[in-house]
Amino acid sequence: MSGVAIVSGCRTPVGDFNKSLSSVSPAELGGTAISAALSRADVKPTEVNLCVMGQVLYAGEGMCPARQAAVKAGIPHSVPSYSVNMVCGSGMLSIVNANNHILLNPHDIVVLVDRTV
Repeated sequence: MSGVAIVSGCRTPVGDFNKSLSSVSPAELGGTAISAALSRADVKPTEVNLCVMGQVLYAGEGMCPARQAAVKAGIPHSVPSYSVNMVCGSGMLSIVNANNHILLNPHDIVVLVDRTV
């Protein structure tokens, strides 16, 4: 592969604290966004090679929020996932990491999620 391209994007709705989205888990929101982005790009969850998620606040979310969102989107458990935790830079570092995984490793399709609040 000679380059990297972003083929789809999707975001979750923006909500207020303790309002209409308060009963929806961050993993569900992330999974919904991933599913929509994959659908728009005509990519099956089983074709994904890696999931990278940038996120700053992990409180109460359990282990590996990237894995949780990926699984909610139908990406197989066998696909590696990891989260990047960096204040103000997790989204950008996730983009850099996803790019590097495609350029330097045998990954063709990397899902990138940024859940920075």
